[in-house]
Amino acid sequence: MKYLKKNLTRETIDSLRINLSAYEKKMSPEPVCDFCGNDTPIVVYAAMRMSTGEYRHAWRWCACAMCEMLLDDNDTAGVIRRIVERMQYLTQGRFSSELILQAANAAFQTFKQYAVTVVDEGCSNGGEDDPR
Repeated sequence: MKYLKKNLTRETIDSLRINLSAYEKKMSPEPVCDFCGNDTPIVVYAAMRMSTGEYRHAWRWCACAMCEMLLDDNDTAGVIRRIVERMQYLTQGRFSSELILQAANAAFQTFKQYAVTVVDEGCSNGGEDDPR
């Protein structure tokens, strides 16, 4: 399965920074890979979300080169492994490995549930540059 994504541009990064600034608590003041926390995301994936009762697309999940490759290859285990590593680093042993794995699986399932899928290469609902 392929997901709708676009390369991060200066404009997109600035938009993500503005969105991040609205949150008092955040993991990072800068956009990072939402899967592993790498500080050099290169793409952003579209999400379908409910807004006022209607579905709409929004650019939501950033990914670094490695996580993008794993997602493109449908390597679920690889993506979850990177999420687990990030959670283990952030929690510094405060939670069991089993609990962290459950949380990582839930996080990835959320991505799969709400990420916009691509029917054909470069083609989806609205096209690559239109995340309505």
